Amino acid sequence: MVKILVVDDNELNRELLVRRLKPKNYDVSVAGNGPEALEMIDEHNYDLVLLDIVMPGMDGLEVLTIIRQRFSLVDLPVIMVTAKDLDADIVRAFQLGANDYVTKPLNMAIALVRIEAHVRLKRLAELHKEFLGIASHDMKRPLALILDIMETISEDPPEGIILTENVTGIFSLVTNACKQMQSNITDYLDRHAMEDGRLKLVLSSTDLNDLIQQSVDGHLENARRKEVKITWSLAADLPSVHIDRARIIQVIDNFVGNAIKFSLPGSETRIVTEKIDGKIFFKVVDSGPGLSPEDIKKLFSKYAQMSAKPTGGEESTGLGLSICKQMIDLHEGEIGAENREGQQGSVFWFSLTL
Repeated sequence: MVKILVVDDNELNRELLVRRLKPKNYDVSVAGNGPEALEMIDEHNYDLVLLDIVMPGMDGLEVLTIIRQRFSLVDLPVIMVTAKDLDADIVRAFQLGANDYVTKPLNMAIALVRIEAHVRLKRLAELHKEFLGIASHDMKRPLALILDIMETISEDPPEGIILTENVTGIFSLVTNACKQMQSNITDYLDRHAMEDGRLKLVLSSTDLNDLIQQSVDGHLENARRKEVKITWSLAADLPSVHIDRARIIQVIDNFVGNAIKFSLPGSETRIVTEKIDGKIFFKVVDSGPGLSPEDIKKLFSKYAQMSAKPTGGEESTGLGLSICKQMIDLHEGEIGAENREGQQGSVFWFSLTL
């Protein structure tokens, strides 16, 4: 049964809503003020909140602000209840994360339609999350198994199997395809986790140079296959940084992978770290086609497709760079890209404050 919380300081209004909603098979609870409502929301799993804006003490806008600190628009829809002449409050409510609004005196036919619509959207979102979780789990396991088998055969070929150059090349293609699929799955899951506010950082003291070398090692075979030379210029006195290793290595992987993806055979990609004014900078300097003015405008936006095309037929979800930006934003760092001065290619970078 759908659980609805009605929050209103007027007892008659609460009773009216309970009487009109219960015959529609809604499980209705009531709260007479903001603090009581927040306590009930913490204790129960509601599907929707009908929240009056004008209440003494803590008003509906304050309650909404706290709700949105705990729940996304999808996880807990909130419909504001307001007088017809309070346009400024309605605008503010939407800015704070309201899903919808109804006006007093309530037109119950309209109110019921809006409640039903938002409950359906919540159910669809829950099904979508469930599907993503199941699909990603079911896809990750066979991919990991294939990669493990390919690695085992490459390192210790079974008796009778001869790893000719052609066979090794096929192994490399299969391995890279599996890794690309893993990357795509991770991108989609991270995007949804960030949109829902579920992505949390696990911070630890880390040597960024070591993390970079660990990441780049995973790209060396692809670089060799594409005949892209990787060089280093890592600052020797780099202090440790407090970061989420898994999230930062995602950003490094994306930058390095993109540099190789868009580089021509015989070109060079340079990895740089340096400390400047209390910040650590990581840079990937490539010799690719560079960025057009249009590319730079949309570079870190969702599903952005660049004017340059991968040189080896690689594919992209268009999510990687937007996820990188959000990862760096979560670390309160900065991220950017520009074309190389006087040379072909681009520089992708991020900085972290010490």
